[in-house]
Amino acid sequence: MNTTGTFIHSEQVSQIAAISAALESDIVSGALPAGTVLDEVWLSEKYRVERADIQSVMHTLVARNLAERSYSKGLVVAEITRERIAQMFEALSEIDLLCVRLAAERMTLGEVWALEELHRQMGAMVEAEDYDAYDRANARFHDMICRSTKNPDLVVMRTGVRGRLIGLVARQVDTPARLNTSHDQHGAIVRALRNRDAVQAEEALKTHIAFSAEHILSNVDV
Repeated sequence: MNTTGTFIHSEQVSQIAAISAALESDIVSGALPAGTVLDEVWLSEKYRVERADIQSVMHTLVARNLAERSYSKGLVVAEITRERIAQMFEALSEIDLLCVRLAAERMTLGEVWALEELHRQMGAMVEAEDYDAYDRANARFHDMICRSTKNPDLVVMRTGVRGRLIGLVARQVDTPARLNTSHDQHGAIVRALRNRDAVQAEEALKTHIAFSAEHILSNVDV
């Protein structure tokens, strides 16, 4: 059986996905500002791939509303609108809700204990009003839940969407009151997961998402 063609095709797809992810990150972070011309020749030389590969990447960027066609310039970086950010946050929220439902059924006892310990540590961060540490721990908290689903595709999906949101949204907790509320909501999620209650875990996360969404979308600076 000749697998050479399949291997090359798989490698090419992975390369295209990596280029797409790199460009998406540059667009979302502002490294490639709105209006920047996405020249196929320059990009193919930069990434050392065929123009056909870059064209595939461009189709993906257009489909995700990160690039658009200009009659005078060709393909350019699109402006990241509040609506686009809301769409990305909606996608992340739906992935997280699926993750927490599955996690309630699939988490090992060790994973539950690890999540409880992280939540305990975050309590100390709340007491100290350490926003930076809490922000990092918050990301880890939700990542741990996602990984406990034992579904690598969900992890990849969540990492991709969250990566596009980083740098676009304000810190979710920026006052002592918000720190305490966020921590209390995390506690409700942890308790539901410990009890293997998928319905309650989802409801607790919905409350947490609504709390975050209102703040994030009201502070979008676009």
